[in-house]
Parts: sequence; C-alpha cells; structure tokens
Amino acid sequence: AATFAYAIWFYLLAKRLSGPRAAFHDLLGQGIFNSDGESWLIQRKTAALEFTTRTLRQAMGRWVNRTIKNRLWCILDKASNEKKAVDLQDL
Repeated sequence: AATFAYAIWFYLLAKRLSGPRAAFHDLLGQGIFNSDGESWLIQRKTAALEFTTRTLRQAMGRWVNRTIKNRLWCILDKASNEKKAVDLQDL
C-alpha cells in the first residue's frame, strides 16, 4: 500500500513539474500540490506544523512497533519453533 501511494505521489509530482495543473484540479483541488503563490505558502506553513520532530518520532515509533509485532515477531517465532537460524541481514 505504501509503495502504491508513493508511486501515485511521484507520478503526480512529475506531472505537476512537467504539465498543466488543470488536469489534476478534480483530484487535488486547491491542495499544496496544485497551488502557487500565497495559497501554496499558507498550505505549506499548515503542513509544516504537522511534520515536527515530535510527531515524526511518534509516527516512526508506532510504525516500528507495529512492524516488529506483525512481521518480525512472526518470523522469529516460526524459526524458533522449527529450530532454524534466522539471518537478520536478509530481513
């Protein structure tokens, strides 16, 4: 899901830099990726408030905990039950 979202974002960014924005108005509205000047500046300042060190640290902490719980723990548990070694470099 994250890879798909990143691909869409990258596509839209590339189109924004190379073509008219009018085609994306229905999808993006007057959002930060589809505005210029004062509108862009206001939206950029608003978005910047969400990306503080504290909020990014909290988000990464949640992501790391969820990843360990949902992925790594299962791999290690299976390897333990099967008495197999796990090369962490491959993970």
